[in-house]
Amino acid sequence: MIIYIFSIVGAAVALLYEETKNNKLLKYHAKQSLGIFVVCAILWFIVYNVLWGMFWSNPSMFRIWGIVSAILSAVGLILSILGILNGMNKKEVPVPIIGPFAEKISI
Repeated sequence: MIIYIFSIVGAAVALLYEETKNNKLLKYHAKQSLGIFVVCAILWFIVYNVLWGMFWSNPSMFRIWGIVSAILSAVGLILSILGILNGMNKKEVPVPIIGPFAEKISI
């Protein structure tokens, strides 16, 4: 499922592609991929702005920023892998945490 690998670009291309309108499974996984990207982007924005700002006032916060960044990256990767596996098995199973919200995206 290439839409998970290329994140926002893959989801956008898949949703703009004419075949997607007729393919329920492809549309479902494009929305899941888009949901993963949006949530991860929002969390990255918050972490970057909040913790990076704290880093400048307290250098010991740099270690915490690195740990939180690594955790967010790992969670995004794991969710994408779960989506890929579900797509390869032709299952419409929502990814944990983000999946139910992504299902509500109307396209």
